[in-house]
Amino acid sequence: MSLQNNKSVTVTESRLIETAQKIGSIAEKNNQFTHGLALRLFKLKKPFELLTIAELIEQINQHTISYNAVFGGES
Repeated sequence: MSLQNNKSVTVTESRLIETAQKIGSIAEKNNQFTHGLALRLFKLKKPFELLTIAELIEQINQHTISYNAVFGGES
């Protein structure tokens, strides 16, 4: 494997870990946060299983901003 390919794999690996942590952190949030996120996803009218990773991360980010604006960041 070339040095360039190795660097690309390392970047991809880092992005994979960051994404997994972002999604996994949902389990550590309180019930208000998780229920609100679930409601947001439900309102998308797209089956959860068909959401792309990018769509899910975008919804998590948007919900976090909204939640923090209302509850002051205590998720």
